Amino acid sequence: MIHGGQQVTYRQLAARTESLAQQLCHLTGKRVGVRTSSPTTFIPAILALNLVAADVFLLGSRTPAEINRLTREFSLECILDFSSYNGTQFSESVLAPILTPEPQSIHSELSADKGVTILTSGTTGLPKAARHTWANLCKPVRTTPLYRHTRWLCLFPLHLYAGLQVFLQAFLNWATLVIPSCMTPHEIASTISHQGIQYASGTPSFWRQILYFSGSQGLEPTSLLQITLGGEVASQALLDQLRRVFPHTRIVHIYACTEMGRLFAVTDGKEGFPLRYLDDPPEAGVQLKIVDDQLLVTSRTPMTTYIQQEEDQPSTPAYFHTGDLVKVAGNRILFRGRINEIVNVGGSKVSPLEVESVIRNVPGVAEVRVYPKPSSLTGHILAADIIPSPQYSQEQIRLAIQQMSQIHLQPFQVPRVINFVDQIRMSSAFKISRAGPDS
Repeated sequence: MIHGGQQVTYRQLAARTESLAQQLCHLTGKRVGVRTSSPTTFIPAILALNLVAADVFLLGSRTPAEINRLTREFSLECILDFSSYNGTQFSESVLAPILTPEPQSIHSELSADKGVTILTSGTTGLPKAARHTWANLCKPVRTTPLYRHTRWLCLFPLHLYAGLQVFLQAFLNWATLVIPSCMTPHEIASTISHQGIQYASGTPSFWRQILYFSGSQGLEPTSLLQITLGGEVASQALLDQLRRVFPHTRIVHIYACTEMGRLFAVTDGKEGFPLRYLDDPPEAGVQLKIVDDQLLVTSRTPMTTYIQQEEDQPSTPAYFHTGDLVKVAGNRILFRGRINEIVNVGGSKVSPLEVESVIRNVPGVAEVRVYPKPSSLTGHILAADIIPSPQYSQEQIRLAIQQMSQIHLQPFQVPRVINFVDQIRMSSAFKISRAGPDS
């Protein structure tokens, strides 16, 4: 694993894991929250807790107030805080290798049927807690000798489902996992070039920022064999731009969710997914159907249940309501946004995603975020944050947005507030945040 200036070999990881497991053996069977923002501590921590058969609850790097709320809500019995090394019991001196087992020991233990709880990204509200098993999380991983000496770049937080999948894909193939210490577009472009990255995974929002802020020259030439997009809708404009910049790289858009795991992947360079997937899903155990414009799914790797205070919380139903709105367009099914993102503007329902897709085609708009603002007259109005291209003036962009909106949007869909910004507000999961500026 490479993180910033640190490198950790599999043998070192095994030693740190075994040392930490010896200290945590008293946590067997307990629900343990893990708080850390450092991959070099996160990975041995979850592996050690797996070895001692603890029930792992992934907290990421949340604030103390958020940790307290989650502890109460989900009855956490212990919090392991790896966010600081200042004299705590989890300092580097304690994590130093004591034993040096063969790395195979931590690989064989990982697929055991032990619990891990993952919080959803909570882009538009409070996150939900989805309980999985490590065995289920490992099922989508493709293991092959061809991956053994490859390099994987993870642009997702490791404590979320997508980040765990990239980690497991590299880890179970004895590959190298690269995690940038600075998540700026320039740093990512530099990492791709200088670390010889072959497989890179991130959200569409993140890839748009990388393409714009780093420039195509900063990304070429590269060793990239595959780019994977997940966590958000991948627009046709983004897919086309990636193809222009990376003409020889395989581009994959994965559809997955925290509750149901990986469902399918699209590799044909087109937005959405083929209509035939409804009758002939591309992956075993997956079924898809549309009810009231919402995509419903089944999966071979679903969560076991949500964890909530209510003891009678039902387990995952036969078909899971994803919350993703879709529409049929010819032989394609296109995503229209999420149900909980829909904005009521004077009684009319508006998808910010659909408005963004129109505004992104306006000359001079490098990136856009559409979100609701309260209104005493209409309940809400739409606002748009715009990153302008330097060769266009703000007035030129405003006029172009007005002209494009008249052609492609209904009056209630047109943003009434336009702000020009230096960067787009993102969630901790590196997705566009739909919360307003004061949220």
